[in-house]
Amino acid sequence: MGEGAPQHLLAKPDVADSITSPPPTGRGRGGGLLAPARQPDVADLLDRLVVNELPGRRGLEAWSALLRAHARLVRRLETDLEKETGLALADFDVLAQLAVAGGELRMTDLADRALISRSG
Repeated sequence: MGEGAPQHLLAKPDVADSITSPPPTGRGRGGGLLAPARQPDVADLLDRLVVNELPGRRGLEAWSALLRAHARLVRRLETDLEKETGLALADFDVLAQLAVAGGELRMTDLADRALISRSG
């Protein structure tokens, strides 16, 4: 969420730290590989985002409805595409990106351009 987070969210230190700071790796000064890594508290982050960006929780229901509709649409596209062509949506995305690029892309460029990942 760090790179794609809106800049106005990143300007707020409490939210920006939670979004952009990677958890400690446990390496370095005295940490060792077995040092516990800090896990982000997603519920706490959501609460802070809602308080900071949606006073009175205005708009939260609209965002939730948009996310649910998006998820349903993507699932339907995946189902229909696989049924009609045998291709997964991520595979179709790769083929579409290659077609737009004239048939050739370096793997790193293809990864940057792909809109859908196998993990969702």
